[in-house]
Amino acid sequence: MKPFTLSAAKALVSALTATLAATNVAAQRPDSASVAKFIAQARATTARFQDINVAIAENYVRVGPDFPAMGEHWVRGESVMRSESTPMPAILTYATIDGRLALTGVVYTLVRLPGVELPDMPPSAEWHDHVGTIDEESLLLGHTHLGGDTDGPRLAVMHAWVWLPNPAGTFATDNWALPFARLGIPVPPNASRRAAGAVALATSMSYFARLFAAVGQLDDRESDAMLDALEHNRSVVQAWLDTRNPGDSVSAADLARLEKIWTDLTDAITKAVRPACAERLARVLNR
Repeated sequence: MKPFTLSAAKALVSALTATLAATNVAAQRPDSASVAKFIAQARATTARFQDINVAIAENYVRVGPDFPAMGEHWVRGESVMRSESTPMPAILTYATIDGRLALTGVVYTLVRLPGVELPDMPPSAEWHDHVGTIDEESLLLGHTHLGGDTDGPRLAVMHAWVWLPNPAGTFATDNWALPFARLGIPVPPNASRRAAGAVALATSMSYFARLFAAVGQLDDRESDAMLDALEHNRSVVQAWLDTRNPGDSVSAADLARLEKIWTDLTDAITKAVRPACAERLARVLNR
């Protein structure tokens, strides 16, 4: 891939900001004005954390791996159990973009007691329940959306992508625009998760290797075959990247090519593992 210049980076940031203003504010539920106010407050209270050193000075510590569609989680432990959704988030998300850690979003936490309703803002339907560590839940698919009372106190979590637009919505947990942004590629509005997953092979192959091994419960032979399939398809993605100029848009043909890469990866891994493993892996391979 050709060098990603400062001017290209500025153009990308400008495009991302425009997308946020055009799509992720006006289209949110239930009241776009209320959501816009919430986003503005979140951005105002976290703008200083665009410098990771400020976050570190205020006791945010990295927890867990770098997820393809969430980035890194930086957690301030003393804030996690305070049961307040605003103004200061307990978790910040970062990703390496243009060679530096860039603030991409914020994560709010609430201790939910039996019989206690979640706040109206952000939309309660987007809160999800954490029953394990960030690492365990993301690898083993432990996120569950909250619906009704629980038997005891639970930790509810809400992502808000206020610094990097999310095509799925500001409050969606995963942001599949992130694999494109990491590489300085303008985010196509109609990219499927399969295409985004293929792009993520260029930067997150070690994560996928860990995910597939854990979810599939693979033996040594199957793990080796899975790693070979990952490396082969990562090289195909890299060959595509090498033909591109910084800032080039992603065409429909590009998306079809990327989707095929993920399909080829899925087929190769599925054929190399036992049927029970393939059935478990279908949850993360069949996007």
